[in-house]
Amino acid sequence: MRFMKVAMLKCLRELQGFCEMIMFTYLPRKFMDELLDSQLGELRSIFSYIICDDEIVEVGDFRIKDLSILLKSRNSAEVIIVDTVAERIDDEIFSSIIVSEYNGSVAYTNQLTLLKSTLKQIND
Repeated sequence: MRFMKVAMLKCLRELQGFCEMIMFTYLPRKFMDELLDSQLGELRSIFSYIICDDEIVEVGDFRIKDLSILLKSRNSAEVIIVDTVAERIDDEIFSSIIVSEYNGSVAYTNQLTLLKSTLKQIND
């Protein structure tokens, strides 16, 4: 487990060189803060924002990730959403890259390397 954590953090730091990293999670803010404080503090320096369940807006039967906090200082054309489910992204507003869900495998770093290459091409 330690190796996978180190490899994942290394890949995330490399991705950070090509884009601003923002995390969305369905975990409550209080739990996420406790997790970061006790085990994953390195993520605080990688992600500029960590948006938790508390910031998700409920509209009828839907739970929506509120991106308005991010768009205060950004143009939506400059935002690329990386997610594991294409249906979660409004592709009329945002560009997206869909990746497979993390499965605990060390090989997942290969997917992050491919993502890094894609982001590098976009930035060049």
